[in-house]
Order: sequence, then structure tokens, then C-alpha cells
Amino acid sequence: MFLKNYTSDVPVLESIQRIEAVLLKCGVRGIMKEYGPAQKITAITFKVEEGGRPWTIRLPVNEAKATEMLWMDHVGNDAKYLSKDGNRLEGWSCRKRKTRADF
Repeated sequence: MFLKNYTSDVPVLESIQRIEAVLLKCGVRGIMKEYGPAQKITAITFKVEEGGRPWTIRLPVNEAKATEMLWMDHVGNDAKYLSKDGNRLEGWSCRKRKTRADF
């Protein structure tokens, strides 16, 4: 899986504002953010109407799965160089220096 531009210097709140702006352009009728521990957003819920029927869509955050996907995207075809604990790439021919903790 390839996630385009998965790293960014844009602050989280600005990213959320951009997502909300796109949703509003698409005609959503309401946007709600759910917060969890440490006041982190845990889900975005929005309402939209399609064909005269209202729909409520909830997009939960799964930080662990997203981080795992980013790590596996980085590892790619170099999985044979994974350390025994799976947290870094090892081997003289491997040029990728990031570790799982970097994601």
C-alpha cells in the first residue's frame, strides 16, 4: 500500500481544517469530532445526503494500524532484512535507516 505524502510539516489542526473544508465542499450537513485520552481525535463523523436519504459516516482513527502500514510500506521488498524483533532493517546492503519507532 502506498500512501502519498504520508509525512508532513503541516500541524494536525490545520490538516483537520483542510479535511473539513473538503467535506463542506462535498455538501456535508454536519461534522463531529470525537476525542479520547490526551485530547486526541479518535473519530470524525459527518452527515451527508445522497438521493434524498441522509447518511451518517463515522471514520474511526486506528493509529496502530496506520503506523504498521507506513512501516510495511517503508520496508517493502526488504522484508528479508528485518531484525528478529521486526523493528529495524539490518544488513550491509540495506540503505533504509529508519526504524519502526520513526513512524
